[in-house]
Amino acid sequence: MLVHGLDIKLATRLAERILSQIRAIQHPSSAKVTTSIGIAEISAQDQNLFQLVDRADQALYEAKRQGRDCVRSAPLAAAPASA
Repeated sequence: MLVHGLDIKLATRLAERILSQIRAIQHPSSAKVTTSIGIAEISAQDQNLFQLVDRADQALYEAKRQGRDCVRSAPLAAAPASA
């Protein structure tokens, strides 16, 4: 999901609200539904959209490694090393 105009703090709050709504879903089989959300904020270091999505994806996998059903944010892209 791409959200324009939110910084990482507001995007995290939005993701937490989405997670809360998903947790409230009553599945007919009584199975617990979990959701992992990874978010990233675009930075000047992102050379293209794929880098931004890759950082969000890494945050998603971190959420899954930490037990699922949570939100994790990626750090801002690092500045390229100067030669």
